[in-house]
Amino acid sequence: MKKLVGISVVTLAFILALFSTAPAQSTSTKSSSQEKYLLKLAAWFPGSGHTGIVKWFGDQIELRTNHRVTVDEYFSGSLIPATQELPAIEKGIADIAAVSPHYSLGRIPLWGIVSLHGFIPDLFGMGKALTEFANVPIMKEELAKVNAIYLAPMGTPPKNLLSSKPVQRLDDLKGMKVRAVADEAKIMKSLGAVPVFMAMPEVYTALQKKTTEGVLHATASHVTYKWYETCKNFTKLDYAANAWFLVVNKNTWAKLPTDIQQIIKEVSSEWSVVWTYAYQVKGEQEAFAKIFPQAGVKIIEMPAEEKAKLKELASKPLWDEYAKDLEKKGLPGKEMIGKWYELCQKWAKSSPFSY
Repeated sequence: MKKLVGISVVTLAFILALFSTAPAQSTSTKSSSQEKYLLKLAAWFPGSGHTGIVKWFGDQIELRTNHRVTVDEYFSGSLIPATQELPAIEKGIADIAAVSPHYSLGRIPLWGIVSLHGFIPDLFGMGKALTEFANVPIMKEELAKVNAIYLAPMGTPPKNLLSSKPVQRLDDLKGMKVRAVADEAKIMKSLGAVPVFMAMPEVYTALQKKTTEGVLHATASHVTYKWYETCKNFTKLDYAANAWFLVVNKNTWAKLPTDIQQIIKEVSSEWSVVWTYAYQVKGEQEAFAKIFPQAGVKIIEMPAEEKAKLKELASKPLWDEYAKDLEKKGLPGKEMIGKWYELCQKWAKSSPFSY
């Protein structure tokens, strides 16, 4: 993993402007209606740490609509559990929700493509690719079937391992119980580890009780969820990143005036840089400079040849396997994985940040 070294003055100024509490100028035409709207935003992650930046998303919608819209955020699964956020959108229990496709592969199998690892390591470029991918007709149609519309990109940076015992090489994973989902589980199993599936909010207790001995996730996530309190060995794997996203209920969207829809689209278009800065830049910098040293977390750098082996396991073989699974269901798996790869390559070097 390359250390994040900073960003340009121009980029920093832009981010500070985005985080301003002053209402931003909107290009939308004001509606004569002053009807008020309440939007419930559901998220499995906490409203603190890097994920707390989602409050910015809601705050900006409120400010730019002159508070005609109120966004109530429900963090840490307080409205619905992590694995039920897509069904909650479909039923209208939530208006906006963070959706991770690997929790709903039976409902949105093509979107499971973006949950695969190894396509692109940068969140900003991933976000740009994801938004373009969401405009492909068949991807729109798959979300429409579950009463959802793509709203904005999310995503997880390259992942690392936090564990109760040191992992110096891949062989050290043999027999270790590791929280892993979807293709991560297949990777861990191929290395001799024992993959354990659980939603994010359940991991802390599982680490405490030793029902899992390690967790794979981005550096900032280990801090936000405070997993470093239970495990003191951090192994740099940097093996993959994957995407997820915000969706809005179709019926909710249809009820909103066009000017409010436009404002939400504007906020969504700015979101990728805000999320990337909070998660992949600021979140990682704080972890290595402050949180881990203070907590006594040991940083382990896995040898380059071991990382290369892991990267190979996490990429094309699993892409091909998933493409075949989709083709068996009569879906264009190979074509759409190719499209996702193409878009990730297109946006791979677009980030305004230095890594």
